[in-house]
Amino acid sequence: MKYIHLFSLLLCSCWGYAQSEDSVKTKRVKIAAYPAVAFSEETQWTIGSIGFVVVNKENTIEGFHRPTSITPYAAITTRNQVLIKSDFDIYRSNGDNLRIESRYFDFQDKYFGVGNDTSPKRYSTYDNKFVRLEGQYMRSKSAIFFAGLQYDIQINSIQSQEDDDLLDMERPLGWQGGRNIGFGPGIQYDTRNSNVYPTKGQLLRVSVMTYNRYVGSEYNYFK
Repeated sequence: MKYIHLFSLLLCSCWGYAQSEDSVKTKRVKIAAYPAVAFSEETQWTIGSIGFVVVNKENTIEGFHRPTSITPYAAITTRNQVLIKSDFDIYRSNGDNLRIESRYFDFQDKYFGVGNDTSPKRYSTYDNKFVRLEGQYMRSKSAIFFAGLQYDIQINSIQSQEDDDLLDMERPLGWQGGRNIGFGPGIQYDTRNSNVYPTKGQLLRVSVMTYNRYVGSEYNYFK
């Protein structure tokens, strides 16, 4: 979703949270929550809240601050749309990393057709209920190198708001939604000095994922 305007309230709050990195390192558990307000043509007004939970553990790798962090977000719009997100970045005492990105959207969207002859004035509106669970489990091979498994589970339920509209007439692949499920190997190179508030270092992730019926996907492709 592309926001036209995001209030400085949220930006200042997030900035204030980042500035408290010293307190994040010293406290066992750090919790913060802030309001979020936005506006776009698609959603109109969006009102919600974003939270931050940081759980420190004993630092087992010199020079790296890698606590467990949880970032929940929930919002509703004046068009009765729902957005719920939560990100988990979990580091075990042995250095292994479990990352989970969960999403639930109950949203309206527009379909303009397929090809070069589409018109911005000709479209159909549909409801999309979207659930996604994406992430990785990476074994720590060294302080900066990880290798493991990536996963991506998506379930879409699409419903046209009107019968015999553009979406119903063209019926492109996936026009009613379905399951996209993929797994594959991945590697991660991470030299950041902190996964919560990095001031130096780099993060690089590389993966190859396959989506096919053998893992429960209704669509077959590689990513």
